[in-house]
Amino acid sequence: KSIPKKTKCPKCGAPHEYIYDNNGSKGQFQCKVCGLTFKETNHTTKPIVFICPYCGATLTEQKQRKHFKIHKCNNSKCLYYQRNLKNLPKNIDPCDKYKYKLHYIYREFNINFFKMDLYPISKHATGFSFKKFSPHIMGLCLTYHVNCKMSTRQTAHVLKEVHGIKISHRTVANYALTAAAVIKPFVDTFDYKPSKILSADETYIKVKGIKHYVWIVMDACKRSILGYQVSDTRDTGPCILAMRMAFDKFKDFPGKALNFVADGYSSYPLAKQQFELEKNKEFNLTQVIGLTNDDPVSEEFR
Repeated sequence: KSIPKKTKCPKCGAPHEYIYDNNGSKGQFQCKVCGLTFKETNHTTKPIVFICPYCGATLTEQKQRKHFKIHKCNNSKCLYYQRNLKNLPKNIDPCDKYKYKLHYIYREFNINFFKMDLYPISKHATGFSFKKFSPHIMGLCLTYHVNCKMSTRQTAHVLKEVHGIKISHRTVANYALTAAAVIKPFVDTFDYKPSKILSADETYIKVKGIKHYVWIVMDACKRSILGYQVSDTRDTGPCILAMRMAFDKFKDFPGKALNFVADGYSSYPLAKQQFELEKNKEFNLTQVIGLTNDDPVSEEFR
């Protein structure tokens, strides 16, 4: 019996040349490469299993988040768990052990942050159609709104009182968004010639009472901002995007010669792990813990 050309092994992907009829006319096939028996209309494959790199135990799924799943090693004899257990403070209350991440944890992301567009244009930007006002007036709007840090309503009021120009605060906002959309590609694609020491930090801002997070990656030597992101959450995703934008400024990625300095937040080692898995980019991550220079690492990199 000839095997249809469209038939292939669901496990290893072997083509029809490596598939043979296993039980006559009953429709069961067997792969000559991996030995899997299957049917064209009904076959199942085993789900992906994650293994602890320290003890070899199977990781169990603990939680599901929006963009990732958390897998945990529950083996009490795991070397990773035993090592962290020994590093706990001696006077710690047994009820407070849950505050420390003792077990090995792996995050399986269900979204690819390495395929997202790094340089999107704002959907709110409008065109430069000066039907009523000149580019000079737009320059005045940006001077008061951006340089003098005035609100859109204050800018419109100053233009009317000082220059005799009647303009709405909505037009001031549209001018600012459009100017930002035009300038953004020049800022994002400029050849900064970055050094091999980068620093990163995240902070929060409030816009109309709603908290947002700003991620910034900058050149520690030249003080130029290489990557940035604004997000609603403090997850690993925006951290990866900001680091991608910064690494994109390198013509040749320096690899292990690059020293990436950040605070002790857990998103940075997770992002480093994803760069190694997805893009095979390895670099040194230095995390500065705390707010004071109490250790040699803090004294050198803070």
